Amino acid sequence: PDGNLVGGTDISAPGGGHVTATEGSIYLFDMQTREVVFRMNPVPGAKFIRALATGPNGRVYGLAQGGGFFVFDPQSRDVVHTENWSAYGEPAHLVAGEDGQVYALMTRAIVRIDSATLTHTKLATPPSDISYGGPIIGGRLYYTSVANLWSYRLGE
Repeated sequence: PDGNLVGGTDISAPGGGHVTATEGSIYLFDMQTREVVFRMNPVPGAKFIRALATGPNGRVYGLAQGGGFFVFDPQSRDVVHTENWSAYGEPAHLVAGEDGQVYALMTRAIVRIDSATLTHTKLATPPSDISYGGPIIGGRLYYTSVANLWSYRLGE
């Protein structure tokens, strides 16, 4: 909400790079000064942050390697909530819905996060593992499973 960019990192170094970090982190990038103004590791031990979404309350929702779910408050610069979602598989995508909720796509689950209470509800188990997520269009949440496009009707 303050105009800064929030990003997540991955410690892997494909293409011949050299790994220097041990944990994935999130950072705040000031768009005016073009500088990283804050950095932290929200899920200890996680090697990457796979997905981030800003919810209607300005909080940043995130998914990390190993099924780590977290909520970061950019105002206080604190992680205000964490959960282990490893039972749902690995993270694929997060998207804020027009209904004020945040939706998480894990390899083995579609999950709704209540942005007011930070409680979650598993909505569905996909017929095959989710690879990547996409947008919500016309009340449907789109995602891929390998080379196939799927959708899930929200509100079911």
